[in-house]
Amino acid sequence: MKTMMAIAALAMLLSGCAQQVRADGTGAQGGLGMTAGTRSGGDGFGPDHNLHVGDPLPGRYRTRQYVIEKWSQHGLARPPEGYHWVQAGADYLLVSGETGVIESTVRGK
Repeated sequence: MKTMMAIAALAMLLSGCAQQVRADGTGAQGGLGMTAGTRSGGDGFGPDHNLHVGDPLPGRYRTRQYVIEKWSQHGLARPPEGYHWVQAGADYLLVSGETGVIESTVRGK
């Protein structure tokens, strides 16, 4: 699991996206300034700001229409084996194909 998280973090760091967050709560640039949303006041991801790292992806986003196949066109790095990108509003979520859990996030513009 740590290896997958490290791969995901490295992939996002190389992608050059605006705001990136790892499951451990640290920003991809290494600081704690960019953190995963806590459970208060709409500080999560997605159009309703209610999606957080470590949460299962809601059913409404588990259809092919939300999966990002051409991730490079969205400025995203190749997802690690067994993961895929999902777009929720302007934000991007790296999701485990096995568990459906949100592993990492990228804040949209």
